[in-house]
Amino acid sequence: MSVLKIILIPSYFIDIFKHTLKFYNQNKVKKKQLLGTCFLFVGLLIFNIAKENPTLTVRFNSQIIKNDSLKNESYSSLKKYYYESGNNFDVAKIYANAYLKRAKNTNDPIKIANGYFLLSQVSDENKALEYTDSIIKYGSKISNKELIIKGYIQKGIAYYYLAKYDEALSKFLEAQKIAIQEKNEFQQIVIKHNIGNLKNVTNQREEALEIFRENIKYFNKKEKKKDYEQERQYLKSLFRLANIYNVLRKLDSAKIINELGIKESLKSKNKYMYPMFLACYGSTMQLSGKSEKALDSLKKSTQLINNRKARIASIYLIISKGYYDKNNYNQYENYLLKIDSIYTNNPETIKETKIAYEALVNFYKKNKDLEKQLFFMNKLIKIDSILDKKFQNINKNI
Repeated sequence: MSVLKIILIPSYFIDIFKHTLKFYNQNKVKKKQLLGTCFLFVGLLIFNIAKENPTLTVRFNSQIIKNDSLKNESYSSLKKYYYESGNNFDVAKIYANAYLKRAKNTNDPIKIANGYFLLSQVSDENKALEYTDSIIKYGSKISNKELIIKGYIQKGIAYYYLAKYDEALSKFLEAQKIAIQEKNEFQQIVIKHNIGNLKNVTNQREEALEIFRENIKYFNKKEKKKDYEQERQYLKSLFRLANIYNVLRKLDSAKIINELGIKESLKSKNKYMYPMFLACYGSTMQLSGKSEKALDSLKKSTQLINNRKARIASIYLIISKGYYDKNNYNQYENYLLKIDSIYTNNPETIKETKIAYEALVNFYKKNKDLEKQLFFMNKLIKIDSILDKKFQNINKNI
């Protein structure tokens, strides 16, 4: 006898959808883009349901299929489904693995390397490093310079998220050398973007700002956003530009870029960057003194981001500040402790954790809780020591 399961829609899906509709109404977004958003949220809902049933795979066009039917899909279809999976890395991995399996069955080295490339983008950093070795290995076997460049870039990105900035810079420079030799313009843009991220994290903000501005000019001067990778890179550079404007307190510019980013990411079939723009917009609102709007956007973005822990930690920092401004010190402390919890399980989220520990030390000092103050002071000393080692060479080299 089959059992009919009653499915309850999580309340936060409804909240996020309402928030997006509100944004659309305020900014007069076209109905066509609204339809695309509907598909995004239906896809997210189905993914939530599919987690309860491991025998199913989910496509974001809302079609439920069996795992074994993927073997009949073309490489282009699998790549399309992969990129349309957005931030749902578990779903994206299914398509990446299907792509790689097919490539291995046909012994196609280019497709095998591309399969590892897809997996490297949706895996934890240590696993990603293994996949990048395979990209470089297969690229070297057939002297495919583009694959080798991709491998070095992805390796650098993995090191970046592990807060191993010297190693990250080394790999980006290796990739840059080959990209210049091969006159590969797009890969040079990707490398510049990632070097801009390193300049940002080492407080070289104005130089980073110039890099992201130049990258946006590259994407705007011609039709360079049709390809999935190029479209995603365009949105990444747009996001970093908005983020830098926030840091430099150029809030009018940040608001404009964030609103553009939200529209562009929702218009795209690839919704990967939407939660990041939502978070960045929340940060702009927070810095503009609009705490209610800020908390609304920030909290909803954390429900959509399920991959990079450092990103979530950064958002928690901004949320904690919002609650502090509202004199809600219990929630302020709560979100700072969430960052400590993330760091305990993911030690790469170092910079965000230092700021959280400084805030917790001051918080417990003010509340005369000597035991907790000393506890987090010791944690802060340890993390300061780690950061000193990480940053002492990177500033010189970059």
